[in-house]
Amino acid sequence: MVKINNPPTVHDQSHAHDGADGSGTVGHGDVTGVSANQHHTPTALSDTVPGTSLVGTLGTSGAGATVSRDDHAHTLVAPGNPVSQDFGDVAAAGVATNAARDDHLHGMMAAPVVPLWVQPFSVEGAGTTLHSQENDYGTALFVDSVVTQIAHFTVPIPSNFIALVKAVVVVISLDTANLVFDATPNFASDGELNTLHNDGVGSAIQGMVANTMKALDVSAALTDIAAGDYVGMEFLRFAGDVSDTIEDMQILGLLLEYST
Repeated sequence: MVKINNPPTVHDQSHAHDGADGSGTVGHGDVTGVSANQHHTPTALSDTVPGTSLVGTLGTSGAGATVSRDDHAHTLVAPGNPVSQDFGDVAAAGVATNAARDDHLHGMMAAPVVPLWVQPFSVEGAGTTLHSQENDYGTALFVDSVVTQIAHFTVPIPSNFIALVKAVVVVISLDTANLVFDATPNFASDGELNTLHNDGVGSAIQGMVANTMKALDVSAALTDIAAGDYVGMEFLRFAGDVSDTIEDMQILGLLLEYST
């Protein structure tokens, strides 16, 4: 057994900077009598929304107060105004003011965006084939017909879902003409009636270019989805509509992107 005669000293990890008033440098652990503008040991920050002032507990004073942080340089992130100046220096050159600085992002990161990709699970209607290909892409094939053709998708919404960022059905038309389509989902969570929620894009006409990828926006049909939902969606091509003038088309999949 090793005996330790002198246990290590635990040092105060607080730190400070020179105050704008020139009152001197405050050392590690020396927090007695330090003003809010001198000492930077935030233990509670409530400023998480742009447009509000930074509120924090600083050392032994300034608890819960609006802090100007005269000795703390902030770089504005507003487009066209990348100005860096002392937070308390109202008269500094440039258009940055204390009011403008209230809107800068202090230590905030953009929410990550997560993709979900789902290929068609089944198809229905004359002229449809679930397993096909276009060049190297696995697809579902819709051959020109006089009836409505449908591709079905099913996707669970993960528990870390916060908000929908994008929802598109990715397709390829084999000629340059018009597509008439809609997207209609049902969605519900565990214990709910499976048809509890339903919506739709509404019949839309989309100009297509031959052999060119097209992401068709279907987000309007999914505005109310939430974490834990199971989503079933039909993508409908109204091949019998006189405005639908394309011949054949390929369905690659449904792409959802969401923030966490």
